[in-house]
Amino acid sequence: MAEQSLTEAKQSIWAGRHERAAAGLVSRVWPVLVLALLAPPRPGAAQQAVGAAAAGRRVTGVVLDSISAEPVAGATARIIDARSGRPVAGQLTDSDGSFVLDWRAAMACSLHVEAFGYQPWSATFPVASDPPAPLRIRLVPAPLTMDEVLVRGRSAGAPSGPSFVETLALDESRVGLDLGAVLDHAVGVHTKSSGGLGSFSTVSVRGSTAEQVQIYLDGVPLNQAIGGGVDLGELPVTGIESVEVYRGAVPGRFGGNSIGGVIHIRTRGPEARQRARVQALGGTWGTRAASASATGGWGGTRRYLALVELAQSRNDFRFRDDNGTEYNPDDDETARRRNNDFRNARLLAKLDQRLGQTRLQVRSTAEIRQQGIPSVSNNQSLHARLDKWRTSNELELFGAMPAWNAGGFRLNAYHLVQEYEYRDLEGTVGVGYQHERNRTSGAGGRAELDWVVGGALVTLFASGGSERFEPHDLLRPQSVLLPSRRRSVTGGWEGELEMRGSRLRLSAGSQWQLLDDRFYGNALAVGQPTTLVRRRTETVAGGRVGAQADLGHGLQLKGHRGWHCRPPNFYELFGDRGAVKGNPALHNESGRNWDAGLAWTAPRRDLRGRLLELVYFDNTAADLIRFVQNAQRVSIAYNIGDSRVRGLECRARLAPWRGVQIDGNYTYQVPENLTEAAYEHGNDLPNAPRHAANARIAWGPDPWRCAYEFSHESRHFLDRANLRSVPARSIHGIEVQYCWRRRVEIGAQIRNLTDNQVADLWGYPLPGRSAFVSLAWNLGPGTAPGS
Repeated sequence: MAEQSLTEAKQSIWAGRHERAAAGLVSRVWPVLVLALLAPPRPGAAQQAVGAAAAGRRVTGVVLDSISAEPVAGATARIIDARSGRPVAGQLTDSDGSFVLDWRAAMACSLHVEAFGYQPWSATFPVASDPPAPLRIRLVPAPLTMDEVLVRGRSAGAPSGPSFVETLALDESRVGLDLGAVLDHAVGVHTKSSGGLGSFSTVSVRGSTAEQVQIYLDGVPLNQAIGGGVDLGELPVTGIESVEVYRGAVPGRFGGNSIGGVIHIRTRGPEARQRARVQALGGTWGTRAASASATGGWGGTRRYLALVELAQSRNDFRFRDDNGTEYNPDDDETARRRNNDFRNARLLAKLDQRLGQTRLQVRSTAEIRQQGIPSVSNNQSLHARLDKWRTSNELELFGAMPAWNAGGFRLNAYHLVQEYEYRDLEGTVGVGYQHERNRTSGAGGRAELDWVVGGALVTLFASGGSERFEPHDLLRPQSVLLPSRRRSVTGGWEGELEMRGSRLRLSAGSQWQLLDDRFYGNALAVGQPTTLVRRRTETVAGGRVGAQADLGHGLQLKGHRGWHCRPPNFYELFGDRGAVKGNPALHNESGRNWDAGLAWTAPRRDLRGRLLELVYFDNTAADLIRFVQNAQRVSIAYNIGDSRVRGLECRARLAPWRGVQIDGNYTYQVPENLTEAAYEHGNDLPNAPRHAANARIAWGPDPWRCAYEFSHESRHFLDRANLRSVPARSIHGIEVQYCWRRRVEIGAQIRNLTDNQVADLWGYPLPGRSAFVSLAWNLGPGTAPGS
């Protein structure tokens, strides 16, 4: 069942329309789970009695939205015994909003219908006979704060508001393990990888650095917890349902203070029907994966989801090794990637408890990963290893405010712990011998209030959190590495106002963040006095204004302007993984950006889903923080000065023939380095290609689904002086899927069809041609592929 995004939900509060939220969330906080499970279902509104029933009674009906007249799926219809107050029959409405209730005679009964996001409904009908079939029940929307929209399919239309957002929705039958490959097909997004499945990979938006992009997993900020560019290689595709990419304007619910944008990853939510799925995957380089999931509900108010996944790969693909002599092709040879394997296990659990017009959602994830670190191509490390552990827990309560006619609230709390153990006992990756265990933990909470005041939708939000970085040098147990921590408090507001008598909508918002940092330096011998490297308390602020004009016939003109400030994080200050060194002397970086463009979505129902988008953007940054590679193959963070990235984005989704869908985008950007240093002024920023294009053509004559994918990136550079370049590359891929009797799914995929030998982040080689096959079995009534 679809969930509505907070932005759309706010507009629904304004307009008086809501869709239902169905994503359930889970926690490993077992006392909370037990309380939620034991909580009795909350009764509906005041009941209206009906007369005594005959020996056998039946009532049928269809539940509709009172405004849009569309079916309301997942509504709860119940017959209540007026004397005992207990339900004697109940059912959830199906996809077309219909229900059928049968029950035995009772002295007095009442019919009640409830749906999340709507006011409860009750009715009477004659005692002597059954009511007409079917009843047409129209539910009135109830304003409340709701969760993000999750849409199955691949892309979503341009949402209302000044933000330019692309939603990538993944179905369960997608073949592969690489989330970075999925994100790389979004407009304005560029992923960088150290090579192969499961390898360290990061993402940038509109030429930004990885640290400037905020990444959330089910509402939990991953950047905050690990203190740097989020490793997409740790996040497999299995279990992920939707990825939202915000370019430019960032909603206040994400803090609003992001220079590069926001990527919000949403995992699958629980469903009301009982359903299970088992899936296996195999492919080149010894790649194997298996997953199992189960979802369902009981009592009409509770739902659950449980998922377990195991994956591993040798990842020993062949590549072209230049033997460290880039300009001498005579000694080039084909070599195999070594010490590039990984093993991964992941658990995901969710629970959704409905409490009248309020929802309690709890979620929990646990992951463990072991992988090799092979270093660069001509000097592969054979024994460097990296082990990772991560747990994440979140509890969220949101819904309507009973005391307000038009308002809602959201309360959120999370706790995340990550631990990395890095071993390079031969000094082949970084500088010197290293064996360290670093632990990063984060906890925080957030409160949000929404209400309509004088025709404007106003949102107030406040949040607080704490991060702690605890390093341990396992090679020098006599040394002491003091922990560092960061505490923050954020407050802000957002407002949206629709001008009466016009099609113009204005929005604005700002936020302030108070940071209290205690950063310490390197190892200190036992017994010596501690030395404080950095201690500071500061305030950073940001804001944005935007506008949207409806030009009619599905065409919108919109744009925004924003200003932001970002302090350096633990990853930039202290480094990690041996090949990345920190710089405690970094200053805050600030940025200003604006964009404007046209977005068209097909207004006709028969053309729904088709869209066109054309956007111009201009982003500037001061005291820009960049990781720069030095001669020892080690990257160090520096404030390199000012920069400017401006460009043009085009996106289209078309369906020229029945069963054929074409998604494509093209980005042209000019990433200028504006630092005062003569040898780099005017050069391109590192890892920012000027041209990028993606296309996907899908053809789906049931029960077959076929797709062709293409991506292209122009030449770009690894260093500020633009001396080390990454050649232009074009990658082709094909995918075929078949569903047998709506239960068994068979899929096959070939990536890099032409076997291009390319390199990426810090010059690491990327895989050539690879192939994968998958087999899935759906269990449960009415199962369908991707459902």
